[in-house]
Amino acid sequence: MFNKEYVFTGTHAQQVIKLTSSLDKTSNTLFFNTLIEIFVLAPIIGFLYGRKGNKNKEVNIDKTIFVEALLNHKEKIEYNYKIIILLDKEHEEDNEKRLDKAFRTFEHSKEDLELFNSYVLGGVEVLYEKLIGTATNIDEYVNNLYDFIEEINDRFAAKISSEEIVLLCQKIATGK
Repeated sequence: MFNKEYVFTGTHAQQVIKLTSSLDKTSNTLFFNTLIEIFVLAPIIGFLYGRKGNKNKEVNIDKTIFVEALLNHKEKIEYNYKIIILLDKEHEEDNEKRLDKAFRTFEHSKEDLELFNSYVLGGVEVLYEKLIGTATNIDEYVNNLYDFIEEINDRFAAKISSEEIVLLCQKIATGK
């Protein structure tokens, strides 16, 4: 899993380019230094916002994350994958099957990987909209970042109850 390069295409490539570019001409201020930083964060953002994206080629641009970068962050990426598989009740309703897919089996179905990828792309879209949006100067970018952090805190701080987390941890620990 995640042992070959990952390519952002079309509008998603444009968005990650902007998210990793300097925000103004006078400073070297960026939201993200590398594509892999976006790749690690985007699926969680996509999941939290319920946003799934589809690959497109509306614009003839590609942006690649090389295998080495993916392998260097494999643990984080796989952790995010497992969290999404574990929590996405729409993709798999059965709790036991979600636990199996996330922790007990070592093979990942094409459908599960496509689900993860759709959250990556959806997360890129959310990050772009929330952080870049219509901002034109550094002050507007900073305001966007502040608003985004506040929104995440307000919307998601209590989305998953501690009881749900404890129950899932108990199931994992006992294997039941």
